[in-house]
Amino acid sequence: MLSAPRLKVLATSRIPLGVYGEYERAEAFLREAQEMYRELGQGSGVALANSLLGFLALSRNDPDRAEELCVEAIRELQEMAQTPDVVYTLNILAGVAASRGEIRRAARLWARRQGPARPSALPGYRMSVG
Repeated sequence: MLSAPRLKVLATSRIPLGVYGEYERAEAFLREAQEMYRELGQGSGVALANSLLGFLALSRNDPDRAEELCVEAIRELQEMAQTPDVVYTLNILAGVAASRGEIRRAARLWARRQGPARPSALPGYRMSVG
């Protein structure tokens, strides 16, 4: 079985598959990684995989699914104080807003990722940044 840090490296290294249009392969790999993280008891890995799945959904022009996955990931990551992964996921959410033409909201999300990732940054994130 892979260690959690090694699994994280492997999971994130497969994202370019989605960038190059191999969405199904990338998604299958991330789902497999999520299961391995669950088996290892690594909640942060499960949440990060949700972030990456959100990135893939956005790449596939499905901003609603991307938002759903990223909001779930941020909630979990904030509970575990995984600030770098929260910041990464906020960046994806900013991309979701930009893809919808919500430029002000995107700018606020991009600005928020520069500051501390705090629990108040998320609940009903639409209201807090909308």
